[in-house]
This record gives sequence, C-alpha cells and structure tokens, in this order.
Amino acid sequence: MSLFISVMMVILGTGCIKETYNMNKLSEDVSLSPDFAIKAVKGDISFSDIVEQSDTVVYDNNNFVTIVITRDSVFYLQSPDFSFLNNFITPGKSVYKESEVEYPNPVYYAKAGEYQISAIMETETIDLDIEDALSHISGSVLVADPKIRLDYSNSFTYPVEMTLVAKGRKDKDTVDLDMAPFQLSIPGAGQTDISDYILIDKNNSSLPEIVSLPPEEIFFSGKAVMTVNDENVKLPDGRIYGSLELDVPLELRMNNLQFADTVDSFMDDGDGEDDISADDIENASVIITAKNEFPLEASIEMSLFDSKTKAVKSTIKADKVISAAPVDSNGKTIIASVTESVAKIELNKDFFKWADTADKIIFKFTLNTTDNGSKNVRIYSDYKIDFSAALVLKTNINIE
Repeated sequence: MSLFISVMMVILGTGCIKETYNMNKLSEDVSLSPDFAIKAVKGDISFSDIVEQSDTVVYDNNNFVTIVITRDSVFYLQSPDFSFLNNFITPGKSVYKESEVEYPNPVYYAKAGEYQISAIMETETIDLDIEDALSHISGSVLVADPKIRLDYSNSFTYPVEMTLVAKGRKDKDTVDLDMAPFQLSIPGAGQTDISDYILIDKNNSSLPEIVSLPPEEIFFSGKAVMTVNDENVKLPDGRIYGSLELDVPLELRMNNLQFADTVDSFMDDGDGEDDISADDIENASVIITAKNEFPLEASIEMSLFDSKTKAVKSTIKADKVISAAPVDSNGKTIIASVTESVAKIELNKDFFKWADTADKIIFKFTLNTTDNGSKNVRIYSDYKIDFSAALVLKTNINIE
C-alpha cells in the first residue's frame, strides 16, 4: 500500500505543474491557442526499492514477502507464581465408621493425592504505534494465513494446561483470539526440562481476523493450571517461559481499501502574478502510462481544500489510474501477461479556478487487489511498476 501511494504522490506531485509566463512581452490583440505537453516524471519502482529486507521484512528464496514480529518473554512462570486453585479433587480412600456411617478419614483426606494449582499471566499491552496511520485508512483487507509460533520451555514434571487470551483492538472494534486451552509437553525420564512449541493459525484460532483489523494494540494475558499427583501437598519446583514469533505472509486481498491524507497545495506558486488564469485554460489533463506487476489497482480522488473556510472547493476523480496485474491460481502475477495501461486524469476549469485560493489538497487513494478483491494475491519483492506521466494543457489566451 505504501509503495502504491508513494508512486502516485510522485506522479501527481510533479505532474501537475503550473508554468508562469510574462505576457507583457507580447504585442497587443494577440490570440493564442497552443497545446503544452510537459513530460513531468518517468521511472520504475520495485517493492525492494521502497522496503528493504530486514529482521521484520523477510524475502524467501522465491522473493515472497513475509512480515515477522518477535516478542521475547511473553510469559515467565515460577513455583511462587502458582497458588492452590481448589481443594482436593480426589478425597482419601480410607474411611472410618461412626454409627454405621462411613466418613472419609480426616488424616488421609489431608494427604489426598491429587490437587490443582494455577498461575495468572498479567495482561500485557503491545502498542504497534500505527494509530495515526490507521486513522487515514478505511475499507477492508484480509490477510490469508498469518501464524504465531509460541516457543516454550517447561521444567515442571506435572501436566500443565495453558490458556492464552489475546485480543486485537482498532478504535472501538475488538477481535478475540478464540483459542482453546492446550497442554504443554512435560519432561520425560532423565530430563530436567523440555522445549517445544504451539502453532497458532487459522485452523485453531481467529488470528487472521485480528491481523486483518489491523490492530492498533494487542492485549495478551492467560492462565496456567497444573494438576499435581503427590501426597505431599506443596508447590512443586520448576518454571515455564515462552516467546513468540508472528509471521504475516503477504498473501491477502483488498476491497476498496482507502487511504486519505492532506498535503500543502503545489498548484499555487504564491505570488499571484503573471499566472495563466483558469479562463486561459481550455482543458488540461495528466496522462499516466504504467506497466504494473503488482496485483493491485489504484484509483484516486483529489480535492482542493481551503483551510480558512474549511471547505472543499473542487474535486476530481479517476478510476483505475493504475490497473492490477493478472494472477495465476496461486495468486502470483503472470509477468508475461502484464500489459501497459494508460489513464487520463481530467483537470477542469473549475479545478484551476480554485487553485489560487485553496491552500491544501486532499488525496484519497483506493486500492483493490486483482478481480476487485475477490481472490487472494501474493506480494513478491521483485514486483515493479514502470510509469511515466505528462501534463497536457490546451490553452486559449486572448491578449489585448
């Protein structure tokens, strides 16, 4: 998404150029109707040009892109963290008789063989620091198959059931992980501890729904319950600790995902002198030519905004400024089938009329994956866009 918006800002930010002419140099009573074609920008940008490979952004051997987020010490539980959950599950077997009624023997009851202890993992909040960015985004994105690998080490020799509670929040919307409790592996004979992992994915949780929010914050908490089979009622020695890795492969679909932002206007040079007025322009357009390997299409809406009056003065819209690449059954771009597309953004007189008074421009980009977001697509680091843009002016200047 960032790549597409960067390309469009380059094209439009340099494409809408307003030249200044000194008309006093011309003789009186002259009528001009020239066409101006200004080659504004040309280039190519690939995913790897914008996003460098790192510990967070990983490319596999086929250049498929995965976002990786790691978190150490998600939980660390020791014996003192546990407390008795309830009294004895299995009462003592020995009984004594009083008035022909059998009662559990109090001595053996106090030494019953099975009991439970539990430890609570306090809620931890992970702030992804993207609240400001998300405030500019609307629409839907579905990430197909994110995974969490929860690695842990356990030295307790009694069965431990772990309940992991997680929740993602975006504004007022929240999504629960909805994962069932799971059993930890325990050390075998001759072992002091054991290392293992639990895989959390779309098959046992609502992880794709959390990642697809996308969340501003993620909340983690949980509980460990240990069942102890020992006549000596005490807290067993041991510890459990864990870390996690969240992998988000960029296999996804977007449906009318919109990004809006406001920037200072580049349409006004500020001096108000010797400019071509709106009356001088018969029509104008930005011609964008692109050969796009990304399975994403982009549309744009551009509005002139007067911050003094808090009013939108004029708006232009252009659908499919960049067309999406075709994909195969696995969601990968069919490079041999990528063709060049040409789009024309019309700039009418009304738009130029307000260019001198509107000090801001509101951009709204709309992104859809191939086939209007109806199928999953995959993003590779070697995808690129070859593009060029030109500003074409048809003027009608009368000089007296």
